[in-house]
Amino acid sequence: MVLITLFSLFSFDFPITDKNFFNIPNFDKIVHFGFYFVVAILGSFFVRERFKKGWDILEVVKGATFFAIVYGTIIEVLQYALDTGRDGSVWDALANSAGALIAFLLLKLFFVPKGWLK
Repeated sequence: MVLITLFSLFSFDFPITDKNFFNIPNFDKIVHFGFYFVVAILGSFFVRERFKKGWDILEVVKGATFFAIVYGTIIEVLQYALDTGRDGSVWDALANSAGALIAFLLLKLFFVPKGWLK
């Protein structure tokens, strides 16, 4: 997560970050959504497997989702507040949160006993 934080806060010149590389409107929002979707899922699985202390899977998923949302929001605030060559955006924070929340819903649906379908 340290490397992700550094890459999020500082601007690097990669060809893939060129705005004309993809002609998909708001492609960066899709990337934000996807990244935080994956972070919430992998975070849930990591905590559950690493700390097998009988924690309720729903609580683990809630915690990973909360962490992803707070982390994404803090990164966007720091991008806005610091002069790092990056711009913080409310829309990016919303895309981050949406990715984490959809991950939460899918994890709850498929991995939490007594899900919504029962």
